[in-house]
Amino acid sequence: MAFEKGTIRVACEISVTTPLAHELDNVRKCLAIAFIYVLMLVSDSRGGRAANAVQQHLPPNDASRVRCLLAEEIAAFLDGLEADAAGSEGTVKGYKVKTRFRAVNRRSGKPGSLG
Repeated sequence: MAFEKGTIRVACEISVTTPLAHELDNVRKCLAIAFIYVLMLVSDSRGGRAANAVQQHLPPNDASRVRCLLAEEIAAFLDGLEADAAGSEGTVKGYKVKTRFRAVNRRSGKPGSLG
């Protein structure tokens, strides 16, 4: 599964019962075809093992582009990417102005994080 909006391309690998070695091969394929991030959708019980496997078996520059998330965390992560991409830089009345947006936590209404 993949999410695309503008220049943002995010792959989603659902990791439930398939062996982690097979999932890592799929993650490598997604990274090779220029996805900015690869999200591994994991269960609570599998999250730690998946994150450890990513850190141990992928080069650091690739591992930094992989996130092991629960299903309920994916929307917040994508919102954060969209907010980051919405920022701009320009000049207003001779002043250099940078605009940055932050995603809002859907439950609390407070700024959230990308994780």
